[in-house]
Amino acid sequence: MYNQPTAQFYRVTTDNRFPYRIYVHCRTTAPIRIFHRTDRGNISERDWEETAGAESGWLAVDPKNNDIVYGGNYAGLMK
Repeated sequence: MYNQPTAQFYRVTTDNRFPYRIYVHCRTTAPIRIFHRTDRGNISERDWEETAGAESGWLAVDPKNNDIVYGGNYAGLMK
């Protein structure tokens, strides 16, 4: 289960911090954000977390505060 990448990412965006975070909608699961690099030499599950929105929506990161994420949902609702 942990040895094969099976997720489908789409609607990708990033924030303005460094190391920057990549925000993606993930098919059939919640949207996630993940650091683009780490000091450990690899990126693992501990480097990602769920973020706003749902599978079908869009993500927008507040340019003044990268901890605020606006996420779309089914039927155009915000979450």
